Amino acid sequence: MGWIEHPSRVYNRNDTSMLNGDSIVGLAWYKEYVIVNNPMHNNQFIVFCAGVTTSEGLYYSLVDMTQDKPWGSCTKNVQLLDSTY
Repeated sequence: MGWIEHPSRVYNRNDTSMLNGDSIVGLAWYKEYVIVNNPMHNNQFIVFCAGVTTSEGLYYSLVDMTQDKPWGSCTKNVQLLDSTY
């Protein structure tokens, strides 16, 4: 998997934006992101974002490396908690 930086995007191994990997919640200024392997699927990663800059709340985006082979695809900005947590 690639990495995330400002502006918030998920990059593939060719250093280009992954399919649907743009406009991820957060700006990565305050270490808002945690990336973990999906324990249920070896080829997926979950990007958690505790939005403190652009969108407040807790979000996740799912990176699936089996989609758009071999570059991966992203399902982004699923809100788990809003700012009232």
